[in-house]
Amino acid sequence: MLRLLRATQDILRKVRATPVILNDSERPVFPIQSKQSRSFERFTKGTFAAVRTIRSRTNRVRVVVSLLTTPKPAEELEGLVHGCTKLPSESDVPVYKRPLFWGAGAGIVFAILQWIFW
Repeated sequence: MLRLLRATQDILRKVRATPVILNDSERPVFPIQSKQSRSFERFTKGTFAAVRTIRSRTNRVRVVVSLLTTPKPAEELEGLVHGCTKLPSESDVPVYKRPLFWGAGAGIVFAILQWIFW
């Protein structure tokens, strides 16, 4: 969303800086000099300010909460967090039931089809 707003502002600046001559007059006329463009500029500036304010407040809350709370021990997180969970061994599973086997097979089929239809 922010990228879109910034790109819109850049486009408005470029259009506003490009003079257009209408009816063979000598005086350049700038195409966007209306109330709508000024209100749009105020809207985008206000939006950027609101986003900045929300982000800074969120970061402050995040820091305060992490400083005031104690982290849970790894034993409590076992089964909830992937990094703290002991994964079962795949040594007793047949090769054709392993994800690596099917992933490699799909990759080979894709490569063959790519070569055929290239």
